[in-house]
Amino acid sequence: MGRLVLLSMLMIATVESTALADSPPVYVTSWGTAGSGPGQFQIPVAMTISPSGELYIADHHAHQIEVFTQGGTYLFSWGTPGSGPDQLMYPYGIAFSSSGRLFVVEQFNRRVHEFDQFGNSVTMWGNAGIEPGQFDTPQGIAIDSEEHLYVADRLNHRIQKFALDGTFLLAWGQFGSGDEDFNQPYDVRVGVDGLVYVLDTENRRVKVFTTDGTFVRAWGSQGPGQDQFLWPLGISLDDAGIVYVTDGHGDCVKKFTTNGAYLAQWGSNGSGPGQFNSPFGVLAVGSSTIFVVDSYNNRIQEFGYLPVSIERDTWGKTKARFR
Repeated sequence: MGRLVLLSMLMIATVESTALADSPPVYVTSWGTAGSGPGQFQIPVAMTISPSGELYIADHHAHQIEVFTQGGTYLFSWGTPGSGPDQLMYPYGIAFSSSGRLFVVEQFNRRVHEFDQFGNSVTMWGNAGIEPGQFDTPQGIAIDSEEHLYVADRLNHRIQKFALDGTFLLAWGQFGSGDEDFNQPYDVRVGVDGLVYVLDTENRRVKVFTTDGTFVRAWGSQGPGQDQFLWPLGISLDDAGIVYVTDGHGDCVKKFTTNGAYLAQWGSNGSGPGQFNSPFGVLAVGSSTIFVVDSYNNRIQEFGYLPVSIERDTWGKTKARFR
């Protein structure tokens, strides 16, 4: 009942919602336990949302994709370990195209695997190597509004850009610590501003680029401070342009503007509500809901913002402000 009350507050009419910048969200609910049964996990690492609103989760050590409603109800799953067309080997990054095709990065098969939304294999491409279109432990994935696909090619220390059919377009980055270098990029996202946000994990930085790989800005350093990271693992941007970053060793989620200004954070080590044990993935839905992949607690946690005021403009349009 508590979750229904909170969700009803989060879904007031068809509002334009803006999360108050300096506030963390509040805990809503969680689901999942360790195990191999339906709705259980063996180290989940990343998640995405389908065009029709279902949540797809990469269950890393189970070599599966699991599908849930946004309320946490298990729907179905697929995958067995292997390299065949219906198999997966350590799936990690996961993203939907606007047409409803699901793209999954397989770390150990060094490939991108395309499925329909029911888990039927469509095609796959990529193999191990350092040449264009080849990978070494690929990890994060993102798709922009023009249906270009970006892969964080982690141990090749670069971002690769493709057409959805796997045609190689360009790549940028090399090993190093400079603005245009990477040291194991773990994750990548495209913001509502059209820029590419890369989590340069071992350099403990967020780096921002244009879609052709031109460096724009960066923030972060190693440490426990507000604008620092101990081990950043996942990144997501909401519809209002707020950046969320999971810190796996800090057991928290940090919140920034797209310019890198620190706003808020939440979480601590543990297994209670709002606590984490090496959170890997994060998914912002709209501008008032955040799902966190609490990897070593083998669960998904949902957070949201409470409305603090309801306003109407001169045209009668309702707007909620959140905290």
